[in-house]
Amino acid sequence: MSKPNTLTADEARRRLNYDPDTGLITWKLRSPSASKTGRCGCIVKRRHTHYINININDMRLYAHRLAWLIMTGEWPIGIDHIDGNGTNNAWNNLREVGQAENRKNMRKAVTNTSGFTGVHWDSIRKQWYAQIRSGGKQIQLGYFTNIAAAIAARKSADVKYGFHPNHGIDRAH
Repeated sequence: MSKPNTLTADEARRRLNYDPDTGLITWKLRSPSASKTGRCGCIVKRRHTHYINININDMRLYAHRLAWLIMTGEWPIGIDHIDGNGTNNAWNNLREVGQAENRKNMRKAVTNTSGFTGVHWDSIRKQWYAQIRSGGKQIQLGYFTNIAAAIAARKSADVKYGFHPNHGIDRAH
């Protein structure tokens, strides 16, 4: 995304309508090239999540950041989609957080093979291994003979280190 801070809240409000209940952003004045619905943007994939991208003044901006700007008058530090769906820009689904806090509400990685975030099979020890990353540090939770015990250790650590209840679950794009 290029230079989002050059767009002011007043300019965004002058050009866009934002519905906080649905999260839908539409153009106030439609151009011939705009969609027939007036909806702004297109869906793009970033890492393993989909977002809505809107082009304004040759800048590609995320819809959730524009929603925050329109509602608060300020550019956000970072935005977390509480339900993990990057295309759900309803106001009650957005919260301003830093990157570290945002990582505490990530969905399960597509490369996960155990079915639970932070739980892995150690083929050398023939045991389940649980771990968590918090505060920039990898924290070892231990080795376990069964997966249920490893999952319980990870769930306990999620609570201890303030992870969001949605962290590590499968969610829609």
